[in-house]
Amino acid sequence: MPWSCSFSADGQWAVVTVLSSGGRVTFQWNGEPRDLPAGEDLTLDWLVFELATGAPVARHGRAGVLYDRRLADRWENRGHCPAVVMERAGGRPEVFGLHGPKGDSGYPAAAQQVILPYQGGFVREDVILPGRGVPPPYQGGRPHDGTLTFFDATGRQSSDIGFHRHLGLPDQWHYGLMAVHQESGRLLVNSGERVWLLDRLGSGILASTPPDTFVEHAAFWDAGRLVMVGSQPGGSKGPYLRTWRVHGDEIQVEAEQAGYSVPFGMAVFPARGEIAWSDLDGRLHWADGETLTEMGVPRPETGIPLWASADGRAYAYPARGGTGVDVFPDPYPVRVAALAYRPLEQMTRADLAAITGALGAPARPDGRAFLELARDYLGARFGSV
Repeated sequence: MPWSCSFSADGQWAVVTVLSSGGRVTFQWNGEPRDLPAGEDLTLDWLVFELATGAPVARHGRAGVLYDRRLADRWENRGHCPAVVMERAGGRPEVFGLHGPKGDSGYPAAAQQVILPYQGGFVREDVILPGRGVPPPYQGGRPHDGTLTFFDATGRQSSDIGFHRHLGLPDQWHYGLMAVHQESGRLLVNSGERVWLLDRLGSGILASTPPDTFVEHAAFWDAGRLVMVGSQPGGSKGPYLRTWRVHGDEIQVEAEQAGYSVPFGMAVFPARGEIAWSDLDGRLHWADGETLTEMGVPRPETGIPLWASADGRAYAYPARGGTGVDVFPDPYPVRVAALAYRPLEQMTRADLAAITGALGAPARPDGRAFLELARDYLGARFGSV
């Protein structure tokens, strides 16, 4: 069963992680803490594929871990990324991932939790464990903390930043790196009850959500607009899909669409004007990125979880039967197929872009006469795209 899929920044490679044991990590949902059964093997194999052909390139056996076992009480780790793939000199891929502790490292100790592609390389989040046992806020008088460590494409460390020590964020048991905006270098960090927007290389705090904002998934639409799944501020209702806008030092709700099936995975496609998410029933949903209006009928896929490329131009989810990963490089057909069921006055500029792209494709799209009519109407309304 694939655990994760991460794409290289150049769109040539993908790394898929699977448990080396061939088993499946299961989390306990009843009782507290919600942790893993004792003795669960978190060792991973890294499988590298060429995206253009789907051909396997390499398999690195027992190469890394899903996350550090000392973080086993973090049931949220089920959605985190444990490996990334970079293009090295000569055009060959190289994988970097999470590793467990080497020997008895003592305390305080860094436990590797998540790794994501970043400008020209990657960024890794570590949780600083101050001592054995987990009761916050202190162990042995030391504050809890976490760090972001930045690396270039060769795996050489370039800089690091501490959440509490350097940025002055509240002393929390854990933080969680949620998303990266590749163009600006901004990062989103979740402290459990709040989301923080950090500047490039974590050099400063730019903004934050209101207190008691519990978020499960987050992504950048652009440098100042976010898409997140979680409860409303105050934590009383949700999880809902929302867009947020950065205003000064605050991240404020821009639009929301309540009543969706509970989202389990999410991907955004700013160039297409679309948001995709999967629900707990394995259905794949699509929504307009401006209005959050759902497009078409949810498709019964195995879309749990859902992975997206850093440039928002491809997505993937586990294949049926859990024996592989299905990769989809172009979500245009989803939007175009749904247009026939939407009134013209509800169509957006993103719909116009999708229609223009479909009409310019080598293959003749179905319903060409309708698409040409819609293009002319929306072109008069929005102008050319």
